[in-house]
Amino acid sequence: MAPPPTDILCEILELVATGDPASLKALSLVSKELRTLVKHRWFRVLCVQLRRCRLDFSRAGSPDLQQPLAFPLLRYSRLAELLSTHGEQIAQVRHLHMYGHTFRREGQAAFRRIFDHCPRIETLWIEHEDWYVVSPSLDGLDRLQHLRELSLPMTYFTVRTLLTRTKLRGVTHLHLAPVRGDDRLDTAALDAFPSLTHLGFGMPSAGPCVQRAAEYRTAERRTTLGVLVRGEPTEPLFVHPRVLYLRYLALSDDQDWLKRACPGWNPEQPVCEGPFWDQWTFFDAVMAARSRGKLLATDVPMTNCVRDHWADLR
Repeated sequence: MAPPPTDILCEILELVATGDPASLKALSLVSKELRTLVKHRWFRVLCVQLRRCRLDFSRAGSPDLQQPLAFPLLRYSRLAELLSTHGEQIAQVRHLHMYGHTFRREGQAAFRRIFDHCPRIETLWIEHEDWYVVSPSLDGLDRLQHLRELSLPMTYFTVRTLLTRTKLRGVTHLHLAPVRGDDRLDTAALDAFPSLTHLGFGMPSAGPCVQRAAEYRTAERRTTLGVLVRGEPTEPLFVHPRVLYLRYLALSDDQDWLKRACPGWNPEQPVCEGPFWDQWTFFDAVMAARSRGKLLATDVPMTNCVRDHWADLR
């Protein structure tokens, strides 16, 4: 029996890469031809940590290495090696999650090499444990012409000078986390994102930040940003038609990002019944419901379990 045409194989692999990336490893063993095609999809979604870890398709996407999420995981040092030895494959990265302590050991240019070698990145999440430290430099971020979603520690947006030389015209969705109680959003930093439509905050202690974001305007921007805040409230909530507060039950932070990167993926052991929507899909659905007079803004956060609000979201 003749093998299927290459174009059909590629379509099949695309579906696997976006829905069940762990299966790519098994498919690569079928034949040399199939392995060649799989190699271009190994790192479509990639999670990088500074902890000791080899390339692993069973534990990735979270600092908790005991949580199976079935995405490729490797160390920063190993990624640096692969940039030199397997540059063509690494260049296929579309969705990248970088997790570390402060990245100081890697130097202020820790990300510049990645930005240079991975020009196709569409969604990027940079996370570090010492989130009150601005480290490392984001120099070169504007080289990512396909970047549409960015997640960063709030610290980068408390000082406007950090992004004054950067224009990320393709970024429409920005998420800032975590947020400390004394953090203040410098809205001038948002000028680096002229196409921004959605802004998220990872902790609800960001009351003043939420209000400033909802009221943010420039000479070029006449529409209000959509603002999403997720987590348990710790202070009175700022109520606004374009602000949504979500209590996270259905998907964890890490799972939500992976769902955005791979829409066909779902958690293996969900805490509630599906369907499962990522935060931006949920936000847009609620805004559409509000336009119909449903799920209006209140000072009570909603759960992100779609089934809880199914009648109003449909």
